[in-house]
Amino acid sequence: MKADRDFFSKTQSLKTPFIIYDLQKLEDNYQRIKSSFPEFKVFFVMKSNAHPRIISLLRDLGAGFETASLNETSELLNLKVDSKKIMSFHPIKSPEFLQFLNKKRIDIMTADSYQEIDKIAHDFPNAKIVPRVVVDNLGSAWQLNGKYGIEIVEFPHFFRYILRKGLLPWGLTFHVGSQCENISNWIKAIQICDKVWEDAWRDGIRLKLLSLGGGIPVKYTHIVPSIEKVGTVAMKELSKTFLYKTKPVFTIELGRSIVADVGVLVNTVFGTATRGEINWIYIETGTYNGLVEAIETDNRNFFPVATQFPRRRKKIYNIGGPTCVSLDTPFVGIKLPRINLGERVVIKNAGAYTTVCASSFNGFSPPKEYFFQDLN
Repeated sequence: MKADRDFFSKTQSLKTPFIIYDLQKLEDNYQRIKSSFPEFKVFFVMKSNAHPRIISLLRDLGAGFETASLNETSELLNLKVDSKKIMSFHPIKSPEFLQFLNKKRIDIMTADSYQEIDKIAHDFPNAKIVPRVVVDNLGSAWQLNGKYGIEIVEFPHFFRYILRKGLLPWGLTFHVGSQCENISNWIKAIQICDKVWEDAWRDGIRLKLLSLGGGIPVKYTHIVPSIEKVGTVAMKELSKTFLYKTKPVFTIELGRSIVADVGVLVNTVFGTATRGEINWIYIETGTYNGLVEAIETDNRNFFPVATQFPRRRKKIYNIGGPTCVSLDTPFVGIKLPRINLGERVVIKNAGAYTTVCASSFNGFSPPKEYFFQDLN
């Protein structure tokens, strides 16, 4: 789905702002991951995009799902997702959510603190616990350590505590950081988990599941390690580790690498301004109603942007969102072909963490959602 003349022609009748998804690209991404991680069970991280058609296609392709809340899990069950294909790897869960998981017998979950183990023991006896281990997040756009994760020095004592509380030590998981460009993070994380696994084995604890978490990057404005590259490195390291009589069940929980480049976000320029030497354009989707990730990284040029007339002379722009808040400036110093009032701007790779993170702050609604396969 290229932002070319044919794309603008086919979408001209759609009122902006909108995101348009390509279901064929979604299926292609899923199959690439399955091919790159043979023998792995692939779980889609629902927080990245919860559109029912995306969930339904992934369900039909055989994906499992990772959830963090009662609402997400209820939505999956309403879409006829088998409860056996749902895990909750959010390390902190409310008592209400734990009781719901217990009722639905969704019993594989993450914990990374003694206090969380106490809570799970009260609300979901016999739950299967997959501790989240702290690993290196260097080189990731979003580093996740600090808020979550348990240090390896806590093992095997943490497993013994899980057993004393009537729960089942089930495996290990880690997260190398979101949008991770540092291949070595996976190598070191697998080695750390292998050591923890070996110590547990010697302690008589037979773990069953190893989760590689998420973090596989997507190409936004520069080259990053591909799905295939990460898969090759991970599979090579796994071939040298976890050499036990009973082979672990391997899982991976992905969102961005499955759905980000499935969607493009289309906006109309509704305002322009020149302030000193700075050219500004204003679009209908900004920080609060769909582009929160644009302001969360080191620079304000996270997403690739295309225009209707790519052959025009280029200028440097700041792009403001629709609200009257200064933080609502998703792009700063971006070089684009000259753009006029009323023309359309396409933000690529906008299929993840856009509408699910959007609000109607200041009265500006999130983009509507369409599917390329439905266009004439």
